[in-house]
Amino acid sequence: ATACDDRITGLSELELAALRAEVALVTADGVFQDISILQDPGIQDLGFGGVGMRGLAGDAGLEAGPGQGGQCQGQGQGSWRCQGMLRDGFTIDRTVTFFDINGLQMEAFEEGVTDKIAMVVDASGTVERNFWSATITRHRDMTLEGLTTDRHTANGTKTEEVSRSGNPQDGIERSFAMTGSATIQNLVHGVPRSEYPYPLDGTITRHVHVVVMENGTLKGERDVTAVITFNGTQFATMTVDGESWQIDLTKRRVMGRFGPHHG
Repeated sequence: ATACDDRITGLSELELAALRAEVALVTADGVFQDISILQDPGIQDLGFGGVGMRGLAGDAGLEAGPGQGGQCQGQGQGSWRCQGMLRDGFTIDRTVTFFDINGLQMEAFEEGVTDKIAMVVDASGTVERNFWSATITRHRDMTLEGLTTDRHTANGTKTEEVSRSGNPQDGIERSFAMTGSATIQNLVHGVPRSEYPYPLDGTITRHVHVVVMENGTLKGERDVTAVITFNGTQFATMTVDGESWQIDLTKRRVMGRFGPHHG
């Protein structure tokens, strides 16, 4: 399910292991944001009621309070554009369209009648951690359907650009530039969220090209695939180039040898 392109080299086995860890950390950060948006797409900003969604424990900025919800305007034919939602340090713009159970486009969200939300989401921001920081832009094109049932299913695609740097170690300053795409496939959320806080099933597959720089000089580059599998529990499994870790969806961190500063 995962692979690394051996045609692109320039890195030792130890450096490849470090690269996989970098991809795992950035991938996990994107997964937390994916789930947050899908579980709470912020349609309350439109003046409509919510759809019974709230984010995972530990999510910040989920309530559409002053300065967080963003401004929404109708675009005609049932399409709504919402700009400036703030969440977890990201500015998020959304275009949302609503459909009923027969696939007919609706002018607005109506609880119990709206069965699908189509969302185009653009997010940009900076992630700051104890030992590293990253500037990230993400574009998502997603659907969330089955809203008239107790199982909501998400599908979609995503592109991403990441510029990540860490504190210098041994006098060497390293940075990673990552570009890639991802597919969200049959990610199932149960309702109510209090009973089903984690995705019950589904995968997110991410293909990323990584360029590694040391002291401003190209060190190497690599194509990597990461697969995240959900099982309804607090812990999802992520496999990067054959190496697996668990993601703690509640504490929002990658478990294992990364240590708590990578949470």
